[in-house]
Parts: sequence; C-alpha cells; structure tokens
Amino acid sequence: YLFQAVLVPFLILSLAALLGWKNHRELAAANHTLREISAEAAALGIPSDTSGKPAEQRSHREQRSAEDVKTLAAGLLEFARELESLPVPTDDTAADERQQRMLDWQRRLAALGPQEMKELLAEINAAPGIKEETRQELLQLALETLAETHPKETLDLITLTPDVLGSPYPRAKTVSTALLRLMESEPTAATAWFKEHRGMFEGRIGDWLTERLLRGTGLINPKTAFALIGELGLPNAEYSVGMIINPSRNRAERDASLAAFREFIKTVPEEERKAIAFGANSSFMMNAFFEGMDNGLKWVESAGF
Repeated sequence: YLFQAVLVPFLILSLAALLGWKNHRELAAANHTLREISAEAAALGIPSDTSGKPAEQRSHREQRSAEDVKTLAAGLLEFARELESLPVPTDDTAADERQQRMLDWQRRLAALGPQEMKELLAEINAAPGIKEETRQELLQLALETLAETHPKETLDLITLTPDVLGSPYPRAKTVSTALLRLMESEPTAATAWFKEHRGMFEGRIGDWLTERLLRGTGLINPKTAFALIGELGLPNAEYSVGMIINPSRNRAERDASLAAFREFIKTVPEEERKAIAFGANSSFMMNAFFEGMDNGLKWVESAGF
C-alpha cells in the first residue's frame, strides 16, 4: 500500500509535469504577485471589508487626510518631478528608500474618498511640466489605491471614463484589483460588471484579465470561481479549471478548492468529465508537494482521489 501511495501520485505528477510545467510555473509567479498585492494592502492598513459603504466604516473626516486635495496633488506632483530628475537607483539602499517613499504616498492616497480621488485625478491631468509617462504612472497609482479601498466606485469611474488611463494594460490591472476586492464582499456585483464590460478588454489583455479573475477568485471563494466558467461562457473548461486550482498551495486552500471542484464536476457534461477531472487531480497532487514530500503524501492519501 505504501508503494502504491508513493507510485501513483508520482506517475500522475510526472505526466502533469510533462504536459504543463511551463504553464504551472507561470501560474506560480502570478499567484506570488497576487499575494504580494494582498500583503501590500494589509501593510497599508486597508480594511478587508470592501462592501462599498465607506460611511459605515469610518466618518468622512477619517476617510481623508487633513490635507487639502490641491495641496496633496501639488506634493505628489513635486515628488514625481523629483523622481524624473533622479537616476535609476543602483544600490539596494537607494531603491528601498524610493520604495518607502512610494508606500508613504500610497498611505496618504488611501485616506481619500471617491470624490476626493476624482479631484486628485483632475489635478494630475491638468498639471503642466511633467512627462506623459509620469502622468500615467501617477494616475495608475491613484486608481490602484482607490481600487483597494473603494472597488465599486473605481469600476463606476472606469465605466464612465474608460480612457482615464491611456493604456489598456494599466486599465486592466486596475480593474482586476477592483474586481477581486469586490469579489470578497459582493461577488454577484463583481461578476455582473465583468460580464457587461468585458468587451472593453480585447485579445491577450482580455484573456489576462479573465485568468487573473479566475485565479484570484479561486483563492477567495472557489465555489464562485468554478461558477464563473459557466456564467462567463468560457470555452475551455479544462484550462479554466486549471487557472482556479493552481494557486491553491496550502492545505486549507486545497481542501476548499477540492470540495468546490467535486461539486462543479457534477455539472459538467459526462463526455468532458474524465479529461477535466484528470487535469484537476493532477494539479491538486502537484500542489500538495509544495508543502514537502511527507505533507504532500499525507494530503494525497487523505483526499480520497
């Protein structure tokens, strides 16, 4: 029995590795990025409750800093012009100092409410004497911060002014942040917005946004993530299932994802089940060994494959 317990998972792992190791590494890197974003939000003191009702969480006075928006914008623009004139840091100390100053600005921007952020965006757009690249970076910084604290309002703003960010990729990145934050509290609203406005993102950018939504939602609520496959009409269910499963690295994440998958697979047409189940089980087993050989074997044995 021990021999079988060791052999069977490794046979499947080897096949899965041959078929999809490159994609698995890419997913691992994407998941690491997602965790870094979440950690940054926690470090900034951003609350996990993003219900879109900031008035119930803190007063208007607490939402904003004591600084006037125009004063805040002037300071931010001065900081941007300073960065434009400085060379790219060549040592860790200078790079860390620049990163810390950027985090300090994010903390100050996180205190703004949606209307104040709109005023700030207007100030940035109207500011003379800065490079267009710098202007776009400031707009993205502001919107990414707003997406973390007020996701619904961020999506509304992008709906009304889709060109607020000049490039499609920064817009998609901001939207993905807002959607994942909204998925935590209002998954129905997040799904509805994406279904209605996914046409704003075409080609590879649209694919990237869909994949990030699946991966992130898979960690937040795997049952909702699997439901997205049908709700969004995604054509390749096997690939989408992999997007959802791959980020689940620790036991709690795998247990939740496996339970949700077993409910989902019942809804799949019978002729597609074997292929989807094989790919999903391979991914689960591969992920189990990220916690070490012994822990991986124990989880595989207990999972009931």
